[in-house]
Amino acid sequence: MFRKYSCLIGFIVGLIIWQQPGLGVAICLSLLVFLLIEVRKLIVIFFLIGLNIGFLRMTAANYYWQSDTSLLNSQVNDYQGLISQVPRQTTDAQWLTVKYTINNQSIKLLIKTSLYPVYQRGQFISWHGQYQLNSDSQQQDYGNYLQSQGVVAVFFQPPIKLLISTPTNSWLDQLKEKSISIIQRQMIEPESSIMVAYFFGADDLIPRAWQDLYRRVGISHVIAISGMHIMIMAMLLQKFLFYFFLSKKSSQIITMIFLVSYVLMIGNQASALRALLMYVILTIGQMLYRSSHNFYTLLIVAVLTLFWQPLLLFYDLGWQLSFLAVAGLMFLTKYTQQIFFSTSTVAQTLAATLAAMIMTGPWLAYKFAGFSFLAPLANVLVIPAFDFLLSLGLISLLLSFLWPALGTVLLQICWQVIHRVNEIVFWLDKHLQFFWSFNQPSLLMVTITYLLILLFINRLYIFSLIKKSQLR
Repeated sequence: MFRKYSCLIGFIVGLIIWQQPGLGVAICLSLLVFLLIEVRKLIVIFFLIGLNIGFLRMTAANYYWQSDTSLLNSQVNDYQGLISQVPRQTTDAQWLTVKYTINNQSIKLLIKTSLYPVYQRGQFISWHGQYQLNSDSQQQDYGNYLQSQGVVAVFFQPPIKLLISTPTNSWLDQLKEKSISIIQRQMIEPESSIMVAYFFGADDLIPRAWQDLYRRVGISHVIAISGMHIMIMAMLLQKFLFYFFLSKKSSQIITMIFLVSYVLMIGNQASALRALLMYVILTIGQMLYRSSHNFYTLLIVAVLTLFWQPLLLFYDLGWQLSFLAVAGLMFLTKYTQQIFFSTSTVAQTLAATLAAMIMTGPWLAYKFAGFSFLAPLANVLVIPAFDFLLSLGLISLLLSFLWPALGTVLLQICWQVIHRVNEIVFWLDKHLQFFWSFNQPSLLMVTITYLLILLFINRLYIFSLIKKSQLR
């Protein structure tokens, strides 16, 4: 088992060494010292193998990126391309992901244009204008994020001409558009946008003021697509299928097909993809009567997604927070539960929130130069409501297609739930302003903080083993 762990961890460290040499070497030396002291020296070989694979994968990713960038000609002002994804709409614009082909090679470009006319996937367009490379972006963090998504360059408000109007929206895209249309027709703002973001990941539609409000209170993660969605959907669907006397294996297969379709519909978002891969790996293991450690599964999912797109590790905040939060739940929840001396739902929610906050807090502080002390209280008040909303919302959307009148009634109940949550969030932000703003900490300080957290977890684990041996 240590060999598997060391190889996977070595791959991730190899990516870090390529991108951040100083930090990567420091982490590498620390892990090598630990491996040489705590475990057999053979494990070091597997660690170094993984490290070299990670370094080579990052080198290949950079080579392909430079190759794609060199295809763009700064002298060319006229372009033609195919809209390859469903356009993403925000409150004031729509973003078109376009596949641009040159010299028999295709690259991904992004175009920001006005909300109207509305474009669709599969349409062939031409446009005129100057591009902006991500490396030249004034918002460097956003440019880096686009690079992690494979976007080479961005065009801002170029004149666009529609050449071929043959939309190729799949049935999943049509289902998503129809569902969003139903929500927007039956609910008013800002609850409508929050509902759409919660179910379909379109958080850009939420007004900026409400996004900032949720962030200050410390519950912005609640309205993002996360592992909680996958877990609750899987649980509800399996219970529904059991009701029709399907076998466990049949219900698991149908549930996996449903979840894969859902993740494809919302655009393969990093946190949802992580949760889906973990569910699929664990479920297949159960079907084959093979057990798998949760942390090992988490590492496999991390390496699979990073092998596909290495820059997710550095620039995709959703991917980063998703894995940090799950790691906190895995390693710290059993210790934070002991703080509250209770097994009630409220105590368990507080313990899970505290565990996730410990692991995500330093990184959030680094990214946003601030920290919300309201998060534990706000999560206890809000998470049960959103858990209920997920179940009720799925039923409401399903009935909106089968029995529109009843679906409308249930959607109004969903609106009431979100409205009451917004009132709570607004009151907390107004009367309990516990958001601490400070200068952005250095990356070295954040790294040291995480090393101390890992050391603390290791000491707690050793202490628990000693306590168990004494009880025997």
